[in-house]
Amino acid sequence: MAVRLALDERRSRARGERLIGRVAEVTRDHAVAPHDGSEAGHDLDRALRTLPKGARAIFVLHDVEGHRHEEIATMLGIEVGTSKSQLHRARRLLRVALTCTEGAET
Repeated sequence: MAVRLALDERRSRARGERLIGRVAEVTRDHAVAPHDGSEAGHDLDRALRTLPKGARAIFVLHDVEGHRHEEIATMLGIEVGTSKSQLHRARRLLRVALTCTEGAET
């Protein structure tokens, strides 16, 4: 039983490292937020940079580039449900970050 637990932990760790590598590729290779130079574009860019890497990568892949959750799951080696939950998390965090920025300007 101890051997099985050790092997499971090793596989889990390796899977996590692969995911981190793929997320880093996505966030490095793709524009984070296209904007026209307006203040709103800068606010969005700043808010995107505050997101956790996984949520940011999935947000970019889904909402910016238009990939489906199934495609994202295949690209990143994750479950479809993980993609959906990370997108929900990213949108929620962005909403909060942009609302706080808006309130600070008034």
